Amino acid sequence: MDRGCFCQLDINIENQNYKFPLVLLSVWLALAFGLGITAKDPLGWLLEFIPLFLVIIVLALTIKNFRFSNISYSLIFIFFLFPIFAAHYSYSDIPFGFFSSFFSTLFLSQGRNNFDRLVHFSAGILLSFPVYELLKKKAGLKSAWLWIITVLSFVGASAIYEILEWLSAYFLSPASIESFVVLQGDIWDAQKDMLITSAGSFISVPIIFFLSRAKKLKDKLP
Repeated sequence: MDRGCFCQLDINIENQNYKFPLVLLSVWLALAFGLGITAKDPLGWLLEFIPLFLVIIVLALTIKNFRFSNISYSLIFIFFLFPIFAAHYSYSDIPFGFFSSFFSTLFLSQGRNNFDRLVHFSAGILLSFPVYELLKKKAGLKSAWLWIITVLSFVGASAIYEILEWLSAYFLSPASIESFVVLQGDIWDAQKDMLITSAGSFISVPIIFFLSRAKKLKDKLP
């Protein structure tokens, strides 16, 4: 069976080459710089790009010590597409159509572009598996603790990110603040973002557990 298959949740990460993550990185960098050249607010784009690139540097420096599975790299790649597309247009102006109205109703945030809400929700949904994989393989967590710590990781990470956004507002122009912090007139923006990110992880983790258990049961069948 292909080790990169989504259903193969207990993935052996040893003895795998680096070609797949390098291909994803090359595609993402090409898209990021292509969108950055024509970005509406270059500084806003840069503020979105830098944190993502720092994460990439950490992943590159630690890949010999811990190589994520191909499915984890794919999920990280998909999530990293959201911020660079948003930074190209700015979160408040990105074409979002029907989904903006849907998220406006879902999150009680009328009169604003809710693409940033989708990005926060996607962080919890898409990045839970890489965090799950890291905690399972390196920290040795199992069962309920693996579930709990994975979700709490997103609660803490989202809070830290919102604090950094708040601090950045002291050094940015009004236009860049709106592009990067994306309040759009919602005084509860930070709290909603943290809630949505945590909710995405809370939804994703049970699915991961279910697929993992289903695989184990399948392996025990004659």
